[in-house]
Amino acid sequence: MIGKAKAISHGINCLRYVMGESDNKKHPEKIYFVKNNLLDTALDAAGIYDRFNFACTAKSAKMKDKVIRIELSPSKKYTKGFTQADWQQLWDDFIREFDNIEVRNQETGKIMSKKTNLANTMGTVWLHRDSRGGIPHLHGAYCRVDEDGNTNNDHRIEVRAQLAAERVALKRGWITARKVHDINVEQAKEACLSVLRSMNQWDWNLYARGLQLKGYGIHFRKDNNGKIVGYLLIKGNSIYHASKLNTRQLTAAHIEDTWRKMHHAASVVERPAVKSNVYPAKVEVPKQMKQDDTPIKPDYSISQENTIPHSIVVNAQEQTLHIPKEVDDYFANSRASEGEPSPEGLELCRAQPRISKRNEFDERTVANSKELCEMAVAIFAQLLLPSVSESSGGGSNTNGSHWRDKDEDDIEWARRCAMFAKSTLGVKPRRRFRR
Repeated sequence: MIGKAKAISHGINCLRYVMGESDNKKHPEKIYFVKNNLLDTALDAAGIYDRFNFACTAKSAKMKDKVIRIELSPSKKYTKGFTQADWQQLWDDFIREFDNIEVRNQETGKIMSKKTNLANTMGTVWLHRDSRGGIPHLHGAYCRVDEDGNTNNDHRIEVRAQLAAERVALKRGWITARKVHDINVEQAKEACLSVLRSMNQWDWNLYARGLQLKGYGIHFRKDNNGKIVGYLLIKGNSIYHASKLNTRQLTAAHIEDTWRKMHHAASVVERPAVKSNVYPAKVEVPKQMKQDDTPIKPDYSISQENTIPHSIVVNAQEQTLHIPKEVDDYFANSRASEGEPSPEGLELCRAQPRISKRNEFDERTVANSKELCEMAVAIFAQLLLPSVSESSGGGSNTNGSHWRDKDEDDIEWARRCAMFAKSTLGVKPRRRFRR
């Protein structure tokens, strides 16, 4: 079962989405009321938001994020035949666990996120059955301020939501998202070891082709000297770090030695050069995702008005993508304002140098901005299937990953792409030397 939560500023839009009043909802008839907490059932989205806004403004006129958005998506097999009372009980169990969680630093024991009090906070909960996968899931929207006038803590709130979902699943005897993840990781590890056993010589390209035959894409990471320092495995909507396959044998630093031990090789096999930032081919979408109501993915290979070209290497072939200008402005792979731009900076993002107030990957402060920008653009164009946890709505599959939400606008999707790129590759601050 997947649980997600986030404090947001666009509360009225969230409430309209949750309650099926949004124009973006194609099937509002598939959205059902579950319960209200400390609210009159006759209120519409605007009426509920007025109550939320009044409570938050009374607490602090400067409060920006006035609504806590929550999603709870259990596996479809466990909720078959659920009545409204069953959904209410599931949500109440989740909120009880949610409020009881106190996130602490594992090393120091210091409290990182205090308990919340959603049980005594205004909120509304609705059941959505309009997801592409047909998975029924719950959407909730709660006021940031409880009935006692205290602000509900939102620090590490996404961790709190997933922990609460796992606790509820364990108490009900359901398989948890963590268990599904562990099973998938073990399968990925066995696939890697199987490919190594079948290779008659060590070669990164042979390793990548062997994994592709088993249904895994592969993305290499290289340092400034061209040495491979890591790689990711991609299957369906899931992405696995080689360093998190429960063994050091398959990391970039040890995998060649692992192959040698398997084959008792006596001679040193030279590592072939691998072209940097080679993105895997898009994995074929499972049949269950190919439905008539699946939104058509935009074609970013065609140059259109108000787009910026980006060059990306896909399966050793350079491909040019034309990204909307507002999205390019958001990523803003800006060069330094002084001096000539470097050749590396021009290789991927060919837009004219500029400075954006919302830039995510500024080369003046981020050392690996080029790599971050490339991955974000690849995810935005859906050439790389992300495992992005945040979503403005929609159901989840068994591992909690999904493509771009059909109701999501370009900027919101770009934001999640940027967040995924940063969480995957990490942000390396550029060092500055003082005189």
